[in-house]
Amino acid sequence: MTTTAPTTAGRDRFSDIKIATLAHLKQHECGCYPYSDGSLLATLTAATNATTVVELGTALGYSAAWFAGTGAHVHTIDRDPAHSRRAYATWPVTT
Repeated sequence: MTTTAPTTAGRDRFSDIKIATLAHLKQHECGCYPYSDGSLLATLTAATNATTVVELGTALGYSAAWFAGTGAHVHTIDRDPAHSRRAYATWPVTT
């Protein structure tokens, strides 16, 4: 089985979320840190054939976007409602 990270030409396809997360962190000095390499999370998710991922600490949804990009169903939670609202505004949410 071959797995590849879902990136295009070495570009982070969710960089807009990562940039927004870093700007939010700078402005609010909260604990919202994007994972340094989202494509690695996607590669690990795909390599293990994960169909469901549980994430604690949504922040603005950077890691969740990478997990979901593999086709996995993502359950994510954040203690800060503002983070959850921003993440939900970023990508489609199903219940």
